[in-house]
Amino acid sequence: MLERPGDPLAEGREAEVFLQPDGTVLKLWRDPGSGDRARRESAALTALRAAACRVPAPLGTVEVDGRPGLLLERVEGD
Repeated sequence: MLERPGDPLAEGREAEVFLQPDGTVLKLWRDPGSGDRARRESAALTALRAAACRVPAPLGTVEVDGRPGLLLERVEGD
């Protein structure tokens, strides 16, 4: 289990995004019942990468403080 880092890098209505010390990105959903959303987003990113779209690689789903999360590769750029 990962520990939630300090301040979010970005946040929205449904999730917060944190930069991890190892350079990966952690997206944490606010609703503890959003585990399916994390898995669906991971599957969508995998499909987009297979279609040669430039999106971050999903590195796995996680749980932090009872909240579902998605660990992602950090992608630089616009």
